[in-house]
Amino acid sequence: MKTIKAILSLFLTVATIQMYAQSERQANNFDTEGTLEIMIDSTSADTIWQIGIPQKSVLNETSSQPNALMTDTLNTYPVNTNASFTVEMSEFTMEFFPYIQLEWFYKTDFEDAVDGGIIEVSYDLGQTWSNIFTDTIYRPEVVGTYQYDTLHNQVAGMTGTSELSWMAICWGTAIGSPPADIENVQVRFTMTTDSVDSQHDGWLIDNFNVGLLVIGSTANRVNFKNMTVYPNPALNEIELNIAEIINEDVDVYIYDNAGQIIYSEKAAMYGEVKHKVNVSNFPKGIYYVIVSGEEVHYRQKFIKLN
Repeated sequence: MKTIKAILSLFLTVATIQMYAQSERQANNFDTEGTLEIMIDSTSADTIWQIGIPQKSVLNETSSQPNALMTDTLNTYPVNTNASFTVEMSEFTMEFFPYIQLEWFYKTDFEDAVDGGIIEVSYDLGQTWSNIFTDTIYRPEVVGTYQYDTLHNQVAGMTGTSELSWMAICWGTAIGSPPADIENVQVRFTMTTDSVDSQHDGWLIDNFNVGLLVIGSTANRVNFKNMTVYPNPALNEIELNIAEIINEDVDVYIYDNAGQIIYSEKAAMYGEVKHKVNVSNFPKGIYYVIVSGEEVHYRQKFIKLN
């Protein structure tokens, strides 16, 4: 079994951050009208994807209330199913390709290493599809917390039972090369099951976002050094301790676990630096601090308690 728990370092340029902040992100949380197009294959007899309130024993929560996209809101999944939906990037988003990422929250309850969810990407309007876990040529980087294995049909896919988790597909990274002259990217999610009824809940997905920033981007990649964040875990305030001489103004950014900027400031750092940030209003969770200047670049992770 292949279990990956990868929250990769954030390699971002100031220009990318500013572009991201000024743009409108494509999104769909299934609670309000979304700007990200979700196309459910309604022509197939296997269509079991529904938008609604989860009412199952395992798939019983969402990232944002009340709705999510899931394989039936009430019943366990059927046998011999191949049910799909497709996410398509907008023309605006494609202007920034390959430095984009598709992210979402999910929860799974599959018969382990038998049934599961296959995720594929197409760069030619759906004529051909590549599995995100096995394509060695154009494969984007898949980050977050997820479990995948070879399924009953000998295809790599999400499987097993998970907690509510976050993951993302990141293009423009060192792991693969994007194809040339791309005008359209589609991502297809397919739940596949074998002929044995295992009485599992299936797949729940919520809060799709397309971001114009990339975790692990190759764009102007820099070498980050570690710094000390104290206390860690933190309740009200953190202190950034950089034990070397700095003589420049820097940008301080804090990202949440979904890669979104939740705090930023300009800071004058001269001499050996100890810089304090109030985090008392941050929700409980995992965060990343980036300190970036012309000559210095630091990063560190910290945990915020209630």
